[in-house]
Amino acid sequence: AAVAVARLDADGVGRLVGARLGGAKLGAGPQLRLGPVRVGEWLRTTGRGMSGLAAAHEATIELDLPPGLPVLNADGDRLTRALENLLRNALQNGARRIPVLVGQDEETLAIEVRDDGSGLELPAAGEMPLAEVIARLRTTGSHGIGLQVVERVVQLHGGSAAASARKGGGFGVRLSLPRLG
Repeated sequence: AAVAVARLDADGVGRLVGARLGGAKLGAGPQLRLGPVRVGEWLRTTGRGMSGLAAAHEATIELDLPPGLPVLNADGDRLTRALENLLRNALQNGARRIPVLVGQDEETLAIEVRDDGSGLELPAAGEMPLAEVIARLRTTGSHGIGLQVVERVVQLHGGSAAASARKGGGFGVRLSLPRLG
């Protein structure tokens, strides 16, 4: 079991290095590789892909997917990287339960990753832009590379990202993406 956890953590480090390189590329004005992304399928596939790491951390990823999710014109690889970063951050902060919630209206798809881990100390009331959370991380010695990648990917898709402290502890990040692209 310890070897499996070490292997999963090593894979995570490899992805983090890739995310750093990807973050550098993202900052240089990348070209998105747009194509149809079936939201339900994308979320299920990403959740399954992270389930081994979650199990190694004795945690669960819980998808709450309503019917009728759209197909986005988006860069599926970059969206996957962003979601994996959020899930990995939750696991690294000791989360045991990570609900992924989806909501939508005519213009926007909202995906929220919540966790019950130690997270960050944020004001208890309301949300704050992810950029503010990243700035707070820098004061603690962290660069928040994973969150920077998340923020940039969402911005490239014309969306926004916000974070909030969860009642009773934990952390939540909400990604808002335009449904029409």
